Amino acid sequence: ILDCYKLKDLLTYILAVGNFMNFGPHRPVTQGFKIDFLAKLEQTRSIDNKKHFLHYLATHIMKERKDLMTLSEAMPH
Repeated sequence: ILDCYKLKDLLTYILAVGNFMNFGPHRPVTQGFKIDFLAKLEQTRSIDNKKHFLHYLATHIMKERKDLMTLSEAMPH
């Protein structure tokens, strides 16, 4: 798992999308997140409460990072 660049890229992408969705004058840029946050992706909404984080993330991955769609194939068994 530690050598899986796609997993690292996905986690980096989750952080970047979260920072983008929460961008605002009173919201600092987040440097990281706790791993248990991943279980909350479908419950987490944008700051304006219009989109679920998971929906937003999946949409952007399919458009911008199609290589991450094959993450399960890159993971060791």
